[in-house]
Amino acid sequence: MKMNKKFILGMAIALLAIVGYAVINEFVMHRPSYRTMSLEPDRGLILDCNGNVLVANETVYDIHVDFMVVDDDTLFRLKSRELADEIVHFLPNRSADEWYIFFQENRKKGMRYVKLVNNVPLGLKESICSLPLLRDGKWKGGCIVSAQHIRQYPYGVLARRTLGYHKAYGSIGIDGKYHDLLAGTPGSVTVARVKRFGRLHTWEKERVEAVNGENITLTIDIGMQAKADSAYRQYIANLQDFQGGCLVIMEISTGAIKAMVNLDKDADGNITERFNYAIAMCYYPGAVLSPFIPWTKGSSEKYRSLFLPDSLDFDIDGLSASYVPDFPFDMSGGNNGPCVMVSPLSILSAYNTVMNNGTMLKPHLIIRPDGRQILGDQLFSAQDAEAIKPAIRQAMGYSRKKQDNVGQGYEYYRTYAGYYPHDTPQYTYIMLTCTGKGNMYL
Repeated sequence: MKMNKKFILGMAIALLAIVGYAVINEFVMHRPSYRTMSLEPDRGLILDCNGNVLVANETVYDIHVDFMVVDDDTLFRLKSRELADEIVHFLPNRSADEWYIFFQENRKKGMRYVKLVNNVPLGLKESICSLPLLRDGKWKGGCIVSAQHIRQYPYGVLARRTLGYHKAYGSIGIDGKYHDLLAGTPGSVTVARVKRFGRLHTWEKERVEAVNGENITLTIDIGMQAKADSAYRQYIANLQDFQGGCLVIMEISTGAIKAMVNLDKDADGNITERFNYAIAMCYYPGAVLSPFIPWTKGSSEKYRSLFLPDSLDFDIDGLSASYVPDFPFDMSGGNNGPCVMVSPLSILSAYNTVMNNGTMLKPHLIIRPDGRQILGDQLFSAQDAEAIKPAIRQAMGYSRKKQDNVGQGYEYYRTYAGYYPHDTPQYTYIMLTCTGKGNMYL
């Protein structure tokens, strides 16, 4: 009896030792592996002054498969057959049998990251990920889903050059200049994964949530933008050899830009927004600056003070510097106007300064808490402003320059500028049109 107790006790101790060794071996030999993945923030929206979304986000998805997650070959064959029979309804580029062969071949090769489909919307992603095998998730079914965020423009090409984009190869417009503000801060999640006693265990070890980007509200009124775009397209519809141009509307009391249309013709003859004529074009504007001649009296310094300073940090990169030659001032240049080269936005700013009785306001596209911003000292007196106002009610100027890329011919520029309504002025505007040879009178 004593012998039996000792035997049983010995066996129990031996069994415990074996089990203990197996447990310790599992935990020592099969240590968790860790993987840290990025959590992408939502990019900020760009809104117009009334809260309409001008630039939105759309999330599309790439779906890949790890064919080595399922250990049992028989189980994999059964589930992959079911998957092949159903996935053909969503991805008909292969037949069901072709999908099945595709799955088996990739498993034989030991493939762990094979593309099923890229850039699918949320609804299709959810449908595919609910199919057999894939619905078991990443760690049990091998379904690997990654999100890609792309920008959408609900109003099509309206203000597209102003809104811009941020790409790896370059950035323009609001979306480009304020990338850091819109982008937000990525987060991360660390996942532990270990296989013990024939079962796969996963858990989150650490998570840092992403911080979404901030929204930006513009001074643009998309209703005014649409009307300005339509009006400018109607104007250029009958022009021969139209090359490009712009139409900009500014609120007199604040310097807020309510519409900025930039159109040009591409190689296929399509009219679209590609180049920002409003800020980047530097040209001889002609007689639209003639109303300022009595005030400047040919002074280079007075003309320089009339235009936006070269150091101005405008809300879009690319504002052209003004060119004003030193005295003696050539009054014959630019075809019936002073010999200066300036951007349409600088001309518009000068007109707006007159309408504000000599106070120059900073043109802006982004609504900020500090509201309007005054640039420098009072430019000229209210009396001088009143003397200029009748001449800028609706001004027109034209000019031309020799084309650089052809042996002969000219580029012609026609500029209209003024303010409206005439009785109770609220806005100043400028419209520039560039055409080729034979369009001196537009």
